[in-house]
Amino acid sequence: FAANGQELVTTSDMFVTLWNVQHGQELRTWEAHTSQVTSAAHSVEEAVLLTGSKDGTAKIWDLQSGLCRRTLQGHEGPVSAVALSPDS
Repeated sequence: FAANGQELVTTSDMFVTLWNVQHGQELRTWEAHTSQVTSAAHSVEEAVLLTGSKDGTAKIWDLQSGLCRRTLQGHEGPVSAVALSPDS
């Protein structure tokens, strides 16, 4: 869930979907990675999403624009878990 309690993120295969919880409406779906998305973490204060994937990358997404802010590469295997700290 987003900090505002109004949005929810789900993943399926290489895709991420952002939902409006109150209306059950899909807001945006995008291809986030080149392999299965294994984890996602929603920022507490910003409209930011962090995703991890079997493709060995983690990505930081701007949920307002839907654009990838940064790709974190260099993992030696799949990224199986991600987390955001409120003070980061």
